[in-house]
Amino acid sequence: VADEGDGGFASLNQLLEAGGFRAARAIRLRSSDIDVAANDSIRARDIRLVSDSGSLTVAGSLDASGTEGGRIWLAAADVLTVSGSLDASASGESGNGGRVDLYALDSDNDDPDGLADRVEFLAGGLIDLSAGTEGRSGDVFVHQRRLDTNGDGQTDLLVSGVLVGTITGADRAELIATRVIRDPNATSVQDTETGQPVTVATIGSADIQSWRDEADTFLASTAAPGGPLRLAPGIVVESTGDLVLADTWDFYTDWYFARDLSDPTAPEPGVTGIATLRAARNLDLRADLTDNFALTNIFFGFFELDLLQPAIDRLDGAGEVAEQLIPQSWGYRLGAGADLASAD
Repeated sequence: VADEGDGGFASLNQLLEAGGFRAARAIRLRSSDIDVAANDSIRARDIRLVSDSGSLTVAGSLDASGTEGGRIWLAAADVLTVSGSLDASASGESGNGGRVDLYALDSDNDDPDGLADRVEFLAGGLIDLSAGTEGRSGDVFVHQRRLDTNGDGQTDLLVSGVLVGTITGADRAELIATRVIRDPNATSVQDTETGQPVTVATIGSADIQSWRDEADTFLASTAAPGGPLRLAPGIVVESTGDLVLADTWDFYTDWYFARDLSDPTAPEPGVTGIATLRAARNLDLRADLTDNFALTNIFFGFFELDLLQPAIDRLDGAGEVAEQLIPQSWGYRLGAGADLASAD
């Protein structure tokens, strides 16, 4: 979409609404704000609005509801403000609720101290992820930064706005405190085709362990901001050239934070999050990226089979199984040829 200011966006949206474009609506502005005014509405199964260097404001309604709940994806380089309604609910009896993602990660790097760029979910704002009577409720993830303010390698500041709106029918409602890591262990190599230097960033086992320990310390020392969202970890590892995963990254081993199974009547499966690996050029997975699988040997080790880890039993006072808890796995986002200047 050409950057024509708020008026250009509103005019375009009116045309799309009148034309009945209901499957997907994706609008991205490179250098302008996006303003969905109180009298504006967007209805489509998949709605994506992105402002790469400005703010995004939703005072009107975004409707991705249907027999199955749809998807709403909002991202801003600066401030993302929601005071209107985001509806990704399901009306079908067995319909599942949809998913809502809200991103404000300062993609244009104009707020390094975390003073301005954030998500504001204001009073009167509504996110509806309700499912049908036999369906699964939907999920909402609010992605905001966690920063290292003193340069010691440990993030210590959660950049968070006002989050007091209403969330209805959610299975997971989480504030993803996201650390952004660019070009770890970077080296420069010569591209065999162009002859130009290319950055190659590498993720190794020492990095994975260090990032895990750092996230654990942050979560243990940071209070949730209040409101309807639970605090969860996020990590974005990106490369301005190629990104290589050199060693296995197994989230199941010890990336389930605050996991506590000592009391069988009230086991805590742990808190998981979202990991993003993206490269401006190539993403090279030379090792496993996995969660919630266990390698099981059968027939005396002649064959191997990957199986899901077992559910966690919650016992009642009599020692009987009252419920089986299925831990939430980590979410992944993988991208090659990524535009690192994009707000999402």
